[in-house]
Amino acid sequence: MEDELRNWLIATYGMNAWNDILRIQAKLRKERQEEIARKKKEREEILKLSIVVLIIIFVAVFGLTFYFSYFT
Repeated sequence: MEDELRNWLIATYGMNAWNDILRIQAKLRKERQEEIARKKKEREEILKLSIVVLIIIFVAVFGLTFYFSYFT
């Protein structure tokens, strides 16, 4: 099917039209890959931040428990 489309575009609009289509497809693929990479990095950053917050909460709860158990 792609061959038919390519042949029709070349016959109707010339080789530049087909090259434009290929260039647009490549650009869209690249943008899609960049978006996927950006979202993956964003998820990793959120995960790291969540882990840090959980560790801080755990340490705070442990510290308060220790403090109230031994100093009150």
